[in-house]
Amino acid sequence: MGGFLPVAAVSAAQLGLQVRDQRRLGKAAGAVRDRQAESEIDTIRQQQRIRDRERRQALAEALATQRARFAAGGVALEGSARSVLAGLAAEARRETADAQELANLRIGRILEESAWLRRRNLLESSASLRRGALTLTQQGLRRVPLLDR
Repeated sequence: MGGFLPVAAVSAAQLGLQVRDQRRLGKAAGAVRDRQAESEIDTIRQQQRIRDRERRQALAEALATQRARFAAGGVALEGSARSVLAGLAAEARRETADAQELANLRIGRILEESAWLRRRNLLESSASLRRGALTLTQQGLRRVPLLDR
């Protein structure tokens, strides 16, 4: 049984180094994925801000155009005319809320995917460690004489 201890020690050291290297690679890949997710989220938010500004500008123009039409037709800004303007504003608010909800869904999907990839990486590294430990055990058992005389 004298040969088992050195072989087991070397194998255990190799396993430890492999695990350390896999964890380093996993952390580096995770950091890259996290930065990519943050970048995608920032892009979505920036696009959302731009579209919101464009919607506000379009609403202001539509309201101004409609007011000018009412004024040109001699229609006072009361009753139906006021309802038309309120309807334009309400439609713009609905579009903004819908766009925000869609952006939130996209951001949520990105965050869920990133979290899933992190969990998968942890599972893969722990599975690798278990495989290595099993291999180490199997190698050690092959070297131990079961029948010593």
